[in-house]
Amino acid sequence: MTLIKTFATATLFLTGALVVPALADTARSAKAEAPAAVANDEKPDNIFELLFGVKGKPNTVTAEKFDTSAPKGGPGATLRGRISAHAKAAGLPAELAEAVIRHESRFNPRARGRHGEIGLMQIKPQTARGLGYTGTAAGLYDVETNLKWGMAYLAGAYKLAGGDTCGTILRYNAGHGATRMNRTSRAYCSEVTTYVASL
Repeated sequence: MTLIKTFATATLFLTGALVVPALADTARSAKAEAPAAVANDEKPDNIFELLFGVKGKPNTVTAEKFDTSAPKGGPGATLRGRISAHAKAAGLPAELAEAVIRHESRFNPRARGRHGEIGLMQIKPQTARGLGYTGTAAGLYDVETNLKWGMAYLAGAYKLAGGDTCGTILRYNAGHGATRMNRTSRAYCSEVTTYVASL
């Protein structure tokens, strides 16, 4: 029994003697190959630099890259043209339509609301279907599709309100059957009228 214990102890000692230097060599090698920011104990600027040892950030796509003519807070010339064309076809003032889109999505066609609203005009699939839309919910992310059905709903609100801006906003926001302004609709209307006046 003593012989077995002695043999086991000797084996563990020899294994440790071989493994520890090997681990040390591996650690030295890893440190030598590490990115400079890590080897010099400097804090990397971001996770991209930490992982790849390359200064800077990975390429990102921003809204400005899609339409460089877009002024701060407004749509680009191309989108403004599409908004105007759809508003005219629906019998709406283009400025009102643009102001509503600004409030609803900040001109982001990929916007998604908390209650299922989709796209530029934040129209719900069930609302669009009530107007005759037969496509999928995802189809409402398409700019032309969203503008067509969103403008149709806005035009209904506009007609029910007799062309009154705040009445239109109330019915677009709270439903065509809404008749009483609330704090949310008043704030929405104030934002819309201020934006229209700035155009």
